[in-house]
Amino acid sequence: MQAEESDVELVGRLALGDEPAMRVLYERYKGVVGRLARASGMADPDAREIVQETFLRAWQSASSYRGEGSAGSWLRGIARHRIADHIDAEVKKRSVFVSPNPDPEDNIDATPETIAPEPGPEKLLELARAKQCIEQCLQRLSALHREVLSLRIFGQELKEQEVARLLDVPLGTVKSRTSIALRSLAACVAQCSGMTHA
Repeated sequence: MQAEESDVELVGRLALGDEPAMRVLYERYKGVVGRLARASGMADPDAREIVQETFLRAWQSASSYRGEGSAGSWLRGIARHRIADHIDAEVKKRSVFVSPNPDPEDNIDATPETIAPEPGPEKLLELARAKQCIEQCLQRLSALHREVLSLRIFGQELKEQEVARLLDVPLGTVKSRTSIALRSLAACVAQCSGMTHA
């Protein structure tokens, strides 16, 4: 196989189950996908997992590639979806408050000196409501808006120019998506908080 074979030819071979084509495509674009994953704030093991998931999904869906953009753009699109799924899963796992009814088995080795004092019931309720609001509002954002917030704010706090280069989109698109995402998130959280305090 020629090293200079075009992306379209490689993905065409991929759609036919050609493993050597996958190896060439992987070597050509693994760095791009890995940088995108790490730029979203992921640790290296998670970023490597995103790379593997992206190329597995590319293998499975190669027949849907239309050749309208570069294979790099196509792979970045797949990676962005995998990253968004990963971020969603992490948000769901996060806990911003201490459980008012902890499971005794969770603290099996804890001594009274190592157990942090729990916040009062009012503070617990307030934090629980805030966490719920933020999770609901993040879920309501589109994948594109969650992605840009993860790169600009929640991850490595990249500059707009860096995000534009990473996502292969114009700078104006990054500014627009960030602005829309922040406005939508703020409005949603304000509405949600107002409803929970009503």
